[in-house]
Amino acid sequence: MSEESKTEKHQTSEADETAEVHTDAEKKTYDVDVHIKNLKKSDATKLLVKKAKFLVQEAETQMQACKVIFEKDLEGYEKAKVTLHENGLDESEMLLSQLGYVDEHKGKNNETDVVFEPKNDLEQVNIKELSNGKLSASVLSFLLGAVMLFGLVNIAVRSLALKADIGTVPIPDLLTIVFNWYASLLGMDDHTAVGISFIVLLLLLPMWLVYRFFVRFRTNYNLSVAKDQLESAEAYNLHKMSCQEQMKRVDKFINKSIDLLKLYQVVLNEQQAKLARIYYLEKEKIAQQDFHVKSRRVMRDTQDLVNYIKDFMAVPMSEEGQLSAKSGLFLMRAEQRMEKFIQKLY
Repeated sequence: MSEESKTEKHQTSEADETAEVHTDAEKKTYDVDVHIKNLKKSDATKLLVKKAKFLVQEAETQMQACKVIFEKDLEGYEKAKVTLHENGLDESEMLLSQLGYVDEHKGKNNETDVVFEPKNDLEQVNIKELSNGKLSASVLSFLLGAVMLFGLVNIAVRSLALKADIGTVPIPDLLTIVFNWYASLLGMDDHTAVGISFIVLLLLLPMWLVYRFFVRFRTNYNLSVAKDQLESAEAYNLHKMSCQEQMKRVDKFINKSIDLLKLYQVVLNEQQAKLARIYYLEKEKIAQQDFHVKSRRVMRDTQDLVNYIKDFMAVPMSEEGQLSAKSGLFLMRAEQRMEKFIQKLY
């Protein structure tokens, strides 16, 4: 299989995994719709808020766990690079230079740091608890009742021409006169209790209607907000799950890279010893470069291995927040070169 076809296969696999993530998110939304269908709107709102909070917390928890693993991977990768340099790579390059071996590889292979920053990352979704509005509705209805009571008293006072006497008549006596006046409208003179009952009924009905209207309005509004919050939480969760899948692929890739660096370290450490032997036994041949054919093969193979692993370490693993396809290609090249080298040993 060619390198290009392997890369295409890898990209297809990533697309399949992303599609699975989208499917899972759609199932979650459908399940919630089923659950709230037969619930009261207030209970449905509580359920949606609870679900939204769970999705955000789940995404953050799993993402944090992925970050811990990723940081551990980076530490292992950097340690493997240092070990490779100190136990084979640097010494091999130095000995090749001392032997006067001319490297035909002209490419630049400056090492790069491993940095993964998700592209267009979403801000964390803040899920709010939603008030049922009963307290606000109660306050509003009581205010309405107070305004209406003042209006009813004012109507009675004007009808009885008591406006000039308000300052002189005690409030209890004034209210008794007002209640009796409303009782007289019902044909019951001097029935204070009837007047009080009539006024209470006049106040309670609009107060109750305002209370019910405001609570119903708030309930519908809360349900709408809860659905919007859930939608935002699902989008956030989906985005973070995609990041988690990416982090898992990065984790697998870095661990594979670490294993390869360790293998190169072992092999180059052995090659370093061979180069040291050549330098010690054939030092006088450096000027004319007439080394033994086996010695030239050792130098050529060592330089080749050095170039392949340095080329890999020079390619950034991240590209626009994603695992770099070029890095995967160079990892594959370094693996294949090592496999070819090992096959010649056995």
